[in-house]
Amino acid sequence: PRQVAMVTIDIGANNVDGCLSGSTISMPCVQSGLAHITSELPQILAGLQAAYPGVAVYGMDYYDPFLGVWLTGPAGQAVATQSVTLAGTLNALLVQLYGAGGASAADPASVFQTTDFDLTGTYLGMTEPQNVADVCNWTLFCSGGGNIHANDTGHALVAGAFATVVDGVTVATTALPVAAVGQHYTGRLSAVGGHPRYRWSLASGSAPLPTGLRLHADGTVTGTPTTAGTVSVTVQVTDTRLAVTRHPAAHRATGSVSVTVGP
Repeated sequence: PRQVAMVTIDIGANNVDGCLSGSTISMPCVQSGLAHITSELPQILAGLQAAYPGVAVYGMDYYDPFLGVWLTGPAGQAVATQSVTLAGTLNALLVQLYGAGGASAADPASVFQTTDFDLTGTYLGMTEPQNVADVCNWTLFCSGGGNIHANDTGHALVAGAFATVVDGVTVATTALPVAAVGQHYTGRLSAVGGHPRYRWSLASGSAPLPTGLRLHADGTVTGTPTTAGTVSVTVQVTDTRLAVTRHPAAHRATGSVSVTVGP
């Protein structure tokens, strides 16, 4: 059978999009939706890997369409503010579950500036909070009777959020947990973007790790250090997935990581 290069999935919105009724968010509905996501998303990710072992899977977090109720007045503004908090909870859960399932997550929530209530946005010629204006300009919520889906512009921005993750990887770790002389140590490097089938190494020209520590290809740093002190090393991460070869340089990144060994 033909190899599947990658899979993009959009899971979770339908579990919670019915929780807004008028100017009220049903918390039991939200909690039930989060519970279903917690149970079902790992099953979906496992099923995809079973069907195509090693396939690159990309999920996403969500913009908050319910910000659009801000335009209805004070009651709507209270609901919009609450919805952003709940969107943050939902998105944190999704990112955690995708990571645990070996998938990467695109970040439309940041593209839509979901948490930015600064009065820097414009919708229909009126000044509005930036996040409200973005949702109204880039989805059908404000113009389509509460339709939560993106319009053409919004869909392009969501696609761009996926492209950022699919076509690039960066080192996320800036400092490892502190080690101690004479004690066995295990730390782990992390990266974002690309696909979590990463390969790690010290970059060419980097200072060595403290004596006794070793960096493994899976990103773990282990060993028993022998000398106290702090060093800065340059690590390299490579996205090793087989599917995408159009921009090889985008699948490799370096970053500076501080390693401290206490006495």
